[in-house]
Amino acid sequence: MRKTNIPEGWSKTTLGTFMVFKNGVNAHKDAYGKGIKFVNVMDIFRNNCLHSDDIAGSVEITDKQLEEYSVVHGDILFNRTSETQQEIAYSSVYLGEDKITFGGFVIRGRQTKQLLLPEFAKYCFKADTIRKEIIRRSQGVVRANIGQKDLSKVLITIPPLDIQKKFVTILDEWGRMIEKTEALIYFKERQFEWLQNKLIRNSFDKWKIEPLKNLSIIKKGQQLNRNTLNYSGAHPVWNGGITPSGYTDTSNTPANTITISEGGNSCGFVNYCKEDFWLGGHCYALEKLDSKIDSNFLYFYLKVNERRIMKLRVGSGLPNIQKKDIVKLLIQFPDLVEQRRIANLLNTAKHEIDLLTKLANQYSLQKNGLMQKLLSGEWNIRKKEAA
Repeated sequence: MRKTNIPEGWSKTTLGTFMVFKNGVNAHKDAYGKGIKFVNVMDIFRNNCLHSDDIAGSVEITDKQLEEYSVVHGDILFNRTSETQQEIAYSSVYLGEDKITFGGFVIRGRQTKQLLLPEFAKYCFKADTIRKEIIRRSQGVVRANIGQKDLSKVLITIPPLDIQKKFVTILDEWGRMIEKTEALIYFKERQFEWLQNKLIRNSFDKWKIEPLKNLSIIKKGQQLNRNTLNYSGAHPVWNGGITPSGYTDTSNTPANTITISEGGNSCGFVNYCKEDFWLGGHCYALEKLDSKIDSNFLYFYLKVNERRIMKLRVGSGLPNIQKKDIVKLLIQFPDLVEQRRIANLLNTAKHEIDLLTKLANQYSLQKNGLMQKLLSGEWNIRKKEAA
């Protein structure tokens, strides 16, 4: 490849010069769940291309409506409303052959002359330049929305059809590499679950049983003033969620500490913090573990038993786990040598999954970077030199 401006032979035009747009069908609530396959907003969010098997929803409409609101091979579907502007007018191209329909929160784009190959259309609307213009043209305060006229005015840079085919070949290959890595991650995760069940869940009769209060000091966190939260601090703030709620310059809990979420939607979630952190008010920390328990083993044991911990929830509105209940949680464990053997096996398996996940993320970032360079014309495919 070589770096270049928009190559010769490419064109720049608005979507409205070669596409016609239409809003989807609105049916009575009793019509849904039966009839013909029906594309909704979530189908578009989940897939950059669609086949009939990818669509779970259905709606019963008349033949006349089906003709008017049909989706055929090559049609491009956009969500016309979203919670945020950044998610407005995501696109998905239909690559199936079965006739289907689409809903009222979706806009159908159909080419009047084929400037975009259907396979290329699953990529081209992800170009940063198009996304920025679509977002700029969206409207709304509470919810973002975009209309047919606004979409018609969006500029698009289009390479020749033969170049589109080459782009598809390159980007599809990256996609297959990501899919293979994700499939391997799925397999490794199932293998890890089996290993956890074998080593921990099916615990042996000779293992000791003691309440959690005998094995550690259980500390409730302290709510941090929002003004001290930032995203450049040295220490993460764990406040009961599955991700840090921010960062701060101070910490109140040392590294290598197990935490259990005390309240909220993630109530009962078990985490292992590998760096000094701030323990928030909706979280418990297990500190000063007894010498007879290994911290890594205890983490894996609690992680396997998260559902049992979640059963300790009380309250109907915003559930929480009370300290008087968490201290009574029974822990079953072998001697230290066996604990460490189990923890080492599980840590090795978990590390392999983490490495594969990191690799898949890197592939996705690289694919997106390559896609942006190709779609903008900044990088062009070098033609073979004449013999």
